[in-house]
Order: sequence, then structure tokens, then C-alpha cells
Amino acid sequence: MRRTRADRAIELALLVTLPVHVLALFTMAALLLPAMPGPGLPTPELRLATITAHPLLWHLGWLPWHLCALSDLALSSALLIARWIPKRASTITFGFTVAAFAIEQYYETLWDACAPHYNPAAYAIFEHHVYFEVCVVAATLYAFMAVGWSWSLSFAPDWTRTLTVLSCVVWPVLLFAASAPLLAPAVLVPQPLIDLGNKVGFVLMTIWFVLALEAVLRRTRVTEPFGRMSAWRAPRPGILGWLCELIANSRFLQYAAEFAPRLAMASDIRDVVYINYLVEAGHLLPLVPEGLELQTLGEGRYALLSVLTYKHGAFGMDILGKLRRPLMPSPLQSNWRIYVHEPHTGVTGVSFFANGISSTATALIARILSRGVSMDVPAEMSLSADPSTGCIIRQRGGEGSAYDLDATLQLSDERPLPPGIWSICFATYADFLAHCIPQNTALSVQTWDRRTTAQEFDLEGLAAEILTLTGEVSSSTLQTFCGDAQPLCFLVPRVDFLLKRETTLLPGEVMKKFDTA
Repeated sequence: MRRTRADRAIELALLVTLPVHVLALFTMAALLLPAMPGPGLPTPELRLATITAHPLLWHLGWLPWHLCALSDLALSSALLIARWIPKRASTITFGFTVAAFAIEQYYETLWDACAPHYNPAAYAIFEHHVYFEVCVVAATLYAFMAVGWSWSLSFAPDWTRTLTVLSCVVWPVLLFAASAPLLAPAVLVPQPLIDLGNKVGFVLMTIWFVLALEAVLRRTRVTEPFGRMSAWRAPRPGILGWLCELIANSRFLQYAAEFAPRLAMASDIRDVVYINYLVEAGHLLPLVPEGLELQTLGEGRYALLSVLTYKHGAFGMDILGKLRRPLMPSPLQSNWRIYVHEPHTGVTGVSFFANGISSTATALIARILSRGVSMDVPAEMSLSADPSTGCIIRQRGGEGSAYDLDATLQLSDERPLPPGIWSICFATYADFLAHCIPQNTALSVQTWDRRTTAQEFDLEGLAAEILTLTGEVSSSTLQTFCGDAQPLCFLVPRVDFLLKRETTLLPGEVMKKFDTA
């Protein structure tokens, strides 16, 4: 499903509202609380003395609360223009928001600006009035607004029962804490109980923001069968596996990471084993992302699929320089890729339909930060490569989403091009290598934004030494797409890898989105 302008507004409003409210809670506890009636100092005179002694801290403490009001108004406005939300829900929610915003901001600004200059004799009456309007009347209206948020967003297809239960707890708690003074003098609610309600309510509200944004994002960022948006499963069950799945499949974390700069990544790669299949192009079409086209061979009849397995050497941020080698890990990785091109720009490259890596931490970080890789973790992964004998690859997915792969390959001094379709597509073995090796761009598609992303990297030393391999390869996944086709394999002993930049391809041009060169 394509993301609309309203979807973008709702997502951004929810993302901004979360840290703003957390900051507001911090400034309330650190800067404002001593000067607040109820939980603060016992008399208006003492509270005013605190304000006049530290006027700058008083103003700084209120700033995030002004931002909270603006973020609340932005979210309710975004809900109002979303077509998938019924107007009765979004309109009522917007009405409560405007009323709460107007009352709160008028009296909050008055309190913020005038309190440090107030006459001590008259401050008690002023404080009682503005406190009641801000912390009782406006807060009560905001609680009803929040109920409207849940009502409006409940129409998202991925709204969960957890969100419903959480909404039925957090908003009544905040409504009680805000409106409790209205019950006096018939019912005198203890101030500690009101304070507890505010603390519990605001903590639960931050959780609600995260889960609500996750539900909204999943409306357009649907699970796909291959690539980064495929379902990530841990190789072993248990609490840790469940937590890793939660992180790896989180649309919230992926969305938040889109605003982070992309840093150049480097690795001293060793023992790159290429396993290549040439098959009927139609067999690989299910692996081609929407918006890309398959690079075909042999008058359009055939296409290449490759699996690369290799050892990283200090895989990490290039900015670390010499510190990268002692600090960064050296996991095993396998890239399962097809060869594609972007039709509007003509940019060619590879598309990863799967990736496996032996480091769970690296997999989760890459899954969140990178737009182009899925980074599944096998239950077992090993690579034994000896330039004098051959290579053995073992990859077991276990209960996870990583693919299985077994390969026992021996070195060969010959470089024959197999007869049949290989000879149809390539005149010589060198022509095959020229097509297979110089692929320095990885293309991926974010269907919800009609956006194609290109990751550009340098591979130094890739063609310096190539050793031919022959032997047996077994994989249920490869069997599905390649049938009984026989692979053509080779080994590259050493490659210096540098992921330079990530760009966004637009029709007719290339726009640099994140330049990490």
C-alpha cells in the first residue's frame, strides 16, 4: 500500500510526540516540580521564591510543554486529513485538541511569562487560577483527546489488542489524575494518589506512542516474502529469541533510523566463495522487487543467481580508522542475490533477496539501519577455505528465517565454461566473470514510498586472484529457484570492502540521500 501525505504526517507526528513528551516529563521533574502546587513546596510564597531565584530554569522547564501542545495539535490535525480514519472520530478528536490547546497555551504562557515578576502578596490567587486551567481543565480535555487518538487509530489494520487494553488503562488513569480536583469538596482525592496517576499514566503513554506508531507504519510497510521487509525469525526459541524478533521486525525502529546519517562501513573480507546458477529468467521473477527489472542473458531467456559466502575482517564503521580492527567483530556472512537494473535511470546492480550473518548483534543493527539487507541469523554457520585444497560451507537456519546451504568444493586448475546455456550466454569464462564480479551497487525498493535505494561500495582486490571450484552444492532454497541446474563456483581469497554511500534513485536522475564518502 502506498504511503499518502496524511500517512507521512501521522507517522512524523507520532515520532516527534514521543521524545517531546519524554523531555517534558524530565523538565517537569527536574525544573518545575518544586514550584508546582500539590507535589511541590508547601506554600505559594516558597514556590514563588524558587521561581524568582531561577527564572531561566522556570522558562526552560515550560518549553517542552509548549512543544508537547504543538505536537498534540499536529497529530490531531494529521488524523483529520487521513482518508482511512472516519471523520466522526478525527473531527471529535480535533475539537478536544483545539479546546485543550487554546486553554492550556493561554494560561501556561501567562504562568510561564508572568510568574517570575509577580507580587508575592497576589501570587497565591494567580497561581490557583492558572494551575486550575492548565493542570485540571486543559489536562482533562487532553485526556479526552487521547481517547480520540485511540478511537481514530483503531481503524488501522494492524491495530492490536494490546493497544486496545493499554488505551483502556492509560487514558482513564490520566483522566482521573487530571479531573480529580473537580470532585472536591464532595470527594477529596489524596494528592499522592493524583501524583501516582500522573507518573503511571505518562510512562504508559510513552509505550502507547511506540505501539501506535508501529501499527500505523505496518499499514503501509507490509511484510514481504524476500528482502529487508521479510519476517525475521530467531534460529532458536526462548525469551532472547523473542526479543530479537521484536527488534528485527520493528517498523518503529526502522522508521526512526531513517533520520540517522549513514556512515561508511569497511571490512577486510577473506575467502569469498561464489556459487552461481544460470537459470530460466522466469524462475527468478518472484525474487525481483517491484520497480526493478531482471538483468537477462541469452536474448532475454536466462538470468544469473549468486550466493556469496565469506569471512568479514573487523566489519564496522570506517570512521574508526585503525581502531576498527581491534574493536569490530569478524562474522561470517552469506549474500543471496540476483542481478537487476532500475529502468528509469538505467542503474545496474544486485538485489539481495536474503542475507545470513553469524553475529546476532550485527544482524539487528544492519536490519534496522540498512534499507537493502534482511540479515537473518543461522543457527549454525561455518566456512572452511584452504587455497591449496578447497572449501566447505555449512549453514543451518534452524527454526529461524535464514536459509540452509551445504557446499563441498575442490580447487580446479581449469576454467571451463560448461556447455549448454552457459555457452549460450557467455562466449568465454572471462566474459562470465566480467558479468558476475563488477557489481558495486546494491538496489532495494521501498514500495510504500515508490523509492529505489542504491548502496554503492568499493571492492578492491576482487579480481586480483580467482580460483576455480568444483563440487557439490545442496540447498532447498536454491532447489526451488534453480532446480537441477549445476552451479559454477570460484573463490576470491581477499577483498577490501567499503560501503561508501546510500543514494535514492529518482526517475531520470540520481539524488544523493546519504553521502558517506
